[in-house]
Amino acid sequence: MVVQTPQRTETHKPGVEDGPGVDAGVIEDARARQRRHRGAGAAAALVAATVAVGLLLGFSGGGGGGLRSGHDPGPAPRPTSGGSAPSQAAGATLTTAPQGISQIGLLAPGVGWAATQGGFYFTRNGGRTWARTHVPGLGSDATAGIAAGTSPTPDHAVLIVNATPAYGSCAWQAHPGTAIAIQAVAVSADGGRRWQTHPLRNCLDPYVLSFVNSRTGFMAGWEHSRPATLALYMTGDGGRRWHRVGPLPFPGSITFATSRLGLGLAFSDSAEAGVADTPGRIALYRTVDGGSSWQRQRICRSTPRQAVAVICQFPVATGPSTFYVPAVLADNRTKRAHPIVYVTTDGGRRWTTRRLPKLSVFYQQALYGNRYLTMPFSAPDARHLFTLVLGLLFRTADGGRTWASSGAYQGTLDFASADYGWDMTGSRLYRTTDGGRTWKAFTQR
Repeated sequence: MVVQTPQRTETHKPGVEDGPGVDAGVIEDARARQRRHRGAGAAAALVAATVAVGLLLGFSGGGGGGLRSGHDPGPAPRPTSGGSAPSQAAGATLTTAPQGISQIGLLAPGVGWAATQGGFYFTRNGGRTWARTHVPGLGSDATAGIAAGTSPTPDHAVLIVNATPAYGSCAWQAHPGTAIAIQAVAVSADGGRRWQTHPLRNCLDPYVLSFVNSRTGFMAGWEHSRPATLALYMTGDGGRRWHRVGPLPFPGSITFATSRLGLGLAFSDSAEAGVADTPGRIALYRTVDGGSSWQRQRICRSTPRQAVAVICQFPVATGPSTFYVPAVLADNRTKRAHPIVYVTTDGGRRWTTRRLPKLSVFYQQALYGNRYLTMPFSAPDARHLFTLVLGLLFRTADGGRTWASSGAYQGTLDFASADYGWDMTGSRLYRTTDGGRTWKAFTQR
């Protein structure tokens, strides 16, 4: 599929009020990214749930769950320490960005990683050089090997690794006689230079991570040691050891602001990259006890048959009590839609609606027709928010009270600060150093 490279300009602002029509390539690129992401994120993580057969597919740029085969070869030898020895960040160093990038992760301005079918690469100098980095348990195809990732601090990175046979296999209880590879979590505490990988127990096949800080984090996934059991796990040591919190009562995403307070976005039907692939119920849940119990929230309570459907997307936490939930208001009577953002500053007790600038009629109709596509959303802090709506980049510096548009864009957003961010369009990588006003492509060969 050929997608036109986006034009990085400040003056061109299609779609806001009286702008020109949406480029079909933007929508097709969004659909293509979501189709690629069905196999395994969030990242930006989520789920395509088919509970009847005990499957759950997250999205993180390829890969899928663990290795499935028609027989169980039995457990392979595992590290006696419960994890692998630290890796050495050794390998080829590129003077250009790697080709075929499928996933990205930004730790700090100028510091981040890129996954390709040819390896896992890290840059610490704004992309001038990229070092191929060895992560124990991760094969040469990093696209297929990484199910999800997060960076709780500029020094810490955590990955869910589809470890193939590296740590043996376990019996898939829902399908007797079928084996699944033991999955693992890879942790770096020095900005990606060294990694340790820790196999997971209970035949856990995780699909989403949410970290509060460098030590406290949560993970959700299917326990294949039990028939179709979806469970929540917690770590207090940065991802080295995990304990089971309990069953997760819904298939979907998790976002924690503290060790006690979190939100979950649940889907009752199949989903594609975080929102329902076919129209279905989407619900927001809240926990105040670290995931032991969940209560449904008053926002995001709608179905596609209502006059105005509210299609919520991944919650984002920017502080101990502040969450943002981007959403689409889809009017089934006028066949138009508009983007909004819900915000709470008291941990979900009260919610305020922040509206984005009014779109042109053409864009409202186009958004309605594509209302189940994900709006990439990034929030480096509680005031600076960035989102893409059908290729239009919107930014705010006051928590969503006022917005500005920066032109036509495509891709996946990841901002590490109010000024510095990455945008992946297809397999091309761009960076901004002025808050999304202008973008420059990384050199790739």
